[in-house]
Amino acid sequence: MNWSNDTLQSHQQAVARRLARLSRRESRYLLPVSEAGTGTLLYLHGGGFVSGDGAYMESVAGLLAGKLGRRVRCVDYRLAPEHPCPAALEDAEEACLALWQEGTAPEKTAFVGDSSGGGLALALCQRLRDSGLPLPAGWIALSPWVDLTRCSGRFDGFLSGEDLALWAGQYGGGRVLRSISPLFGGLAGLPPALLFAGGEELLRSDAERLCQGLVDAGGRCDLTVAPDKGHCYALAGGAQAKADFARMRAFLDEVLRDAVD
Repeated sequence: MNWSNDTLQSHQQAVARRLARLSRRESRYLLPVSEAGTGTLLYLHGGGFVSGDGAYMESVAGLLAGKLGRRVRCVDYRLAPEHPCPAALEDAEEACLALWQEGTAPEKTAFVGDSSGGGLALALCQRLRDSGLPLPAGWIALSPWVDLTRCSGRFDGFLSGEDLALWAGQYGGGRVLRSISPLFGGLAGLPPALLFAGGEELLRSDAERLCQGLVDAGGRCDLTVAPDKGHCYALAGGAQAKADFARMRAFLDEVLRDAVD
């Protein structure tokens, strides 16, 4: 990777002015018990952009580190309504560039997000692409929330349309919701993606439309829809979750195959 290009230098200067704030936020590594595989994962937690404390973030990141056998870096990004869009995305970008500035190369990095964190992972890829910056080797999303304009539907055992509408409004902070929905942010020129959704959850449509959009844009995306499963079901364990984590690990082995620690 060439860090001397003007585009990256200008972004480093802008990011440097914000890194002091980032350093005061929760940002840490979670390490697998066994020897770590190639690459580092940047984890972006879920919670509808309005919740998800450090304890939750660390618990999921620890699970990912153990199941996927790789180092996981996570950041406790700012939350709405106190900090509406684009605060979470700014913090995610800062965490990503800080990781790379510390010596982890983009091609040795993959993003992982659950629910709103899955949407944030997509938005971060788009932001990097649009800025002419390097991209990660790939990204994984569990039950990604990528369309903030479509907030309706029955309670699925975890989410309701009313929940989504409330959180979308708080995150948007008065912005046009389509403009901050990564589903509509341009899906060409993005890294390979691996998506998961429950067959019974409200956000199944988000995952399906996202996968189709990525493929139509010439990208690579694989989607698993688990029948009779709900939102972010893989985090709850079980036989299906075991199979899904095996798929994630194989995906990471593939996209990070050229990365050498």
